[in-house]
Amino acid sequence: MSDLSISRPAERLTALDVMRGIAVCGILLVNVPGMGQTFMLFRPPLPAMLGSADWQSFIVSELFIKGAMRGLFTLLFGASLILMTRGAPDKADPLRAADIYLRRSLGLMALGLVNVLVLLWPGDILFTYGVCGLLLFTFRKASPTVLASMAAALLMGVTATQALSAYGHARSEAEIRLQTDSPSAAPRPAPAAGAALHVQPISTADPASAEMAAETSQRHGGWVSLVTWSGRAWGGDTLGRQGVMVIAESLAFMMLGML
Repeated sequence: MSDLSISRPAERLTALDVMRGIAVCGILLVNVPGMGQTFMLFRPPLPAMLGSADWQSFIVSELFIKGAMRGLFTLLFGASLILMTRGAPDKADPLRAADIYLRRSLGLMALGLVNVLVLLWPGDILFTYGVCGLLLFTFRKASPTVLASMAAALLMGVTATQALSAYGHARSEAEIRLQTDSPSAAPRPAPAAGAALHVQPISTADPASAEMAAETSQRHGGWVSLVTWSGRAWGGDTLGRQGVMVIAESLAFMMLGML
C-alpha cells in the first residue's frame, strides 16, 4: 500500500466517493463553455434570448449546477480532512496523517500548475484547493461552534466585498452613460430601423473585441504562446483579488464540511 494512502480499501466510504464523482462531473459540465469558446467570455454571446438553446443550457447550469456541484465538492473536501486526520489507522504515529495530508495538499497545488502549464487550462481549481488544504489543517481540531462561526464570517465577508464591487462597477457604468447621454455630449447616430434597443448595453457588457481577438490569436499560436496565455489568464484570476475571494469562499464551505 502506498504511503500516500491513509484509508484502506475496506475503510473507504462508497457514498462519499460517488458524491465526489457526481460533483466532479458537474464541475466539468460548467467548465465546458470556457473550454469551447473565448475563455474571458465564459457564457453565450449576447443578446441573451430564452429561445436560444445555448442560453437555456447556460441559465440551467448557473441556477442549478454551478454552485451546487462546486459547493458539494468543497464540502466533501472538508469532510475528507476529518476522515483522514481523525480516522488514521496508524494511531501510534499521529504525525503520519499530518505528513500524508500536507503532501497531498502540495500535490494538489502541483497538479494545478500542470493543468495550467501542460494541459493549458487556466480555469484550474486544484491549486486553490491545495492552498485551502494547507490553511485548513490548522482547524482540524476546532469545535463545531468555531468552525460554523468562522465559515459564517468568511461568507459574509465575501458577500459584502462582492456586493460593494458590483455596486462600484454599476455606478461607474451609470456615470459613463449619464455623461454620454447628457445634452452637452455629441449626438449619437440614430439606430437603424429594427435595431435592438439594447445595443449599447451589449457593447459595454462584452469584452472589447480587441481583447478577444488577442486571446484568439494567442490560443492559435505555438506552444510558447499557449503557455503564456494560459499562465497569464490563470494568474490574473487565481493570484489576484478574485483568487482571494475564491479561497475565502472555499475555506468557508470546507469548514462547514468538517462539522
